[in-house]
Amino acid sequence: MEESGMTWKDSEKELREEKNVCPSFDVFKSSNLQIFKSSNLQIFKSSNLQIFKSPNLQISKSSNLQIFKSSNLQIFKSSNLQIFKSSNLQILKSSNLQIFKTSNLQIFKSSNLQVFKSSNLQIFKSSNLQIFKSSNLQIFKSSNLQIFKSSNLQIFKSSNLQIFKSSNLQIFKS
Repeated sequence: MEESGMTWKDSEKELREEKNVCPSFDVFKSSNLQIFKSSNLQIFKSSNLQIFKSPNLQISKSSNLQIFKSSNLQIFKSSNLQIFKSSNLQILKSSNLQIFKTSNLQIFKSSNLQVFKSSNLQIFKSSNLQIFKSSNLQIFKSSNLQIFKSSNLQIFKSSNLQIFKSSNLQIFKS
């Protein structure tokens, strides 16, 4: 090895580089969990994407829709949870966030939050279940935005399961 001009450390470095053929994509990396870490990942990229099409509702309609696009995307990273972190979007960013913690489940609890507003809607009805716990959390706040607003919508309601039941609901119509 010394005769060819390469040292033992040079060959060890070369072996490490061969193993890391795609260094920007790590899935389930031991001590630092990173899922779908990629600097150029694009999901549902479409020039005219409309999810849950209704007269006033347009979710993620963009000519350059990019989900999970971040060079440092980290899902469920120990003490600092960041999901879908991009330039302005931060969902679930909290140093104390605990999801599915033993017997007392609290997910995004908010006293002012109304998601899926409907007269008959019940989501995961349980005595200990709290969804969207936060004092000032507002998701998709818009003057014209209505998410799953329907008098007949029932999600996970006891023995009669009806998901996205609406006479006018259209999913992925593009």
